[in-house]
Amino acid sequence: MDSSIFLSSAGICDIISELTSYIFKNSGGQETIKLDTESFIHSLKDYMSIHMNENLSLKNIGHEFGISQTYLGKLFRKYTGQSFGACLLEIRLEKAKELLKSNHRILIKDVAQMVGYNDQFYFSRIFHSYTGVSPSEFIGTKN
Repeated sequence: MDSSIFLSSAGICDIISELTSYIFKNSGGQETIKLDTESFIHSLKDYMSIHMNENLSLKNIGHEFGISQTYLGKLFRKYTGQSFGACLLEIRLEKAKELLKSNHRILIKDVAQMVGYNDQFYFSRIFHSYTGVSPSEFIGTKN
């Protein structure tokens, strides 16, 4: 994009028009993603599943997807009936249950780190409140 647009424009409307044209012209024919759709929320949840062991927040996910954290929070409530935090908790703990079921020799501290908790004891408290049993009890009952 040529920086002369800023010098030759009559005003902000011209600049916005030129920027919009530039963006659409250079999008490579990619389909525009509609944010207020259930499929977009599925994309967000997939992203959260892949990156669950990272420090996820509305702010950094909003930044990653180019939308405000306020709007992102509203989308989660609208399409999942949950807050972002509750959705992230569910994703992490369901994955923890899968990991504990699939390998009875896995260490609880390793599962905690895999799903985004650096503190094994905090993870155990959260897991217990979510499932009604501790991670070690869950391992013992998974036959």
